[in-house]
Amino acid sequence: MVVMVVAGYLQIGLGQNLSDADSDGLSDSDEINIHKTDPNDADSDGDGLTDGDEVNIHLTNPNDPDTDRDGLEDFIEINILETDPLNFDSNGNGITDGDEDADSDGLSNQDEINILKTDPNDADSDRDGITDDHEDADADYLTDGDEINIHLTNPNDPDSDGDGLTDGDEINIHNTNPNNPDTDDDGLEDFIEINILETRPLSRDSNGNGITDGDEDADSDGLSNQDEILLRTNPISVDTDGDGLPDEVEVAEGFNPLIGSEASDGELTIRISIEPESVELKFFTLKSQYYQLQWSINLSKWHNDASPFKGVGGFSSIHRYARTDGAYWRLKVVE
Repeated sequence: MVVMVVAGYLQIGLGQNLSDADSDGLSDSDEINIHKTDPNDADSDGDGLTDGDEVNIHLTNPNDPDTDRDGLEDFIEINILETDPLNFDSNGNGITDGDEDADSDGLSNQDEINILKTDPNDADSDRDGITDDHEDADADYLTDGDEINIHLTNPNDPDSDGDGLTDGDEINIHNTNPNNPDTDDDGLEDFIEINILETRPLSRDSNGNGITDGDEDADSDGLSNQDEILLRTNPISVDTDGDGLPDEVEVAEGFNPLIGSEASDGELTIRISIEPESVELKFFTLKSQYYQLQWSINLSKWHNDASPFKGVGGFSSIHRYARTDGAYWRLKVVE
């Protein structure tokens, strides 16, 4: 309780909470009720200035790191660039403080601060004899200045569009767009066209046959080039995993075309059991095919074993009595 004498009257009321939990120069009560800042965080907007200094000294917004929305945080304007954090164009020249170039190195203040992390007041931040705009931070053979000002690429990432080609190679060698992984919009990334399919990344229809490169089927396996890329199969190999089944068949049958099957279509694995004497036949079949199991004694004359059956799309096994005169088994596709 607070007891005060006001104009000769005794006034009793609730006391003001003067505690300052985060020691930022603002009472907890004011932070909560007036400034809407965090009473447990001395710097609510994380701009490097305490809430108290923003309210009491700089008159900036303690809940907005960039009060004047010029691309520069209040701390940077006050302590580094010495611009006005309450005016987005401190010198009134029609250029925002963020777009100004304080050190005349060809890079704006905000690009140096926010992207390159260089000193906006020093044209050669690392003092290596190369001005900041001529540095190559990501070693992609493009200067940081050109990446930011001309190509609009990321100077901190050698492959801005993530297509497997460096920005430098895209611009200097291939003439492709370093900000678009598929420059000609044919469904194939530039890297795939250049290094795998050897098609032209600047032409949707490299051979001029009326079919886009993405819709072509380079390996004639029934899957388009772009479908194979999506499936992560090899667009220039009919059987990516080398298991004897074409990629198209594996996809149609629901198998993984990247993992070799234990046996190819129609092959048999035979296991002989002594007690009781029997033969276990294990085979791989496709749902789209019919098969006939056959046996022979001399490999010249073959006999059907039961009726043809439809494949199951995977492995099956059956048991047959072992013949005393010996027998060969085979599985044929019924046309």
